[in-house]
Amino acid sequence: MLRLTGLLVAVCLATACKDAKKSSPASGSSTTAAGATDPADGRADPEAMLKKLEAFRDEACACPEPTCVFDVERAMKNWLITEGPKLMGVKTTPAQDARGQAASAAMEACVERITKPTGQP
Repeated sequence: MLRLTGLLVAVCLATACKDAKKSSPASGSSTTAAGATDPADGRADPEAMLKKLEAFRDEACACPEPTCVFDVERAMKNWLITEGPKLMGVKTTPAQDARGQAASAAMEACVERITKPTGQP
C-alpha cells in the first residue's frame, strides 16, 4: 500500500502542475518568499510537500522490518489525507515533478526490499 500512497503523492504533484498552468494567473507565485503556505488561498508550498515526501522516503528506507514500514505508510496516508487537497492548483516545476517521482520510486524500492526479502515471491 505504501507504493500506492507514494505514487498518489507523485501524481498529485504532477496534476497540480498541469492544473496550475491552466488556471493560475500569469502574475507571481502563491507562496511567500520564505516558502510558507499563502494564507490567502491556503495552497501548499510544493517544496515543503516534496521535503515531507522525501522524509517519508528516508524513514521508510531506514526501517529494519515490515512493521516499521507499515507504520510509516499509515503516517504518510494520514498526511496525504490532510495535506493532499492543498496540492490542487499548486504550481510546480518539471524538476519538482521529477523529485516527487524519484522519491516515490526510491521509497517503492525500499519497501520491496524490506517487506519482500530476497528469495520471497
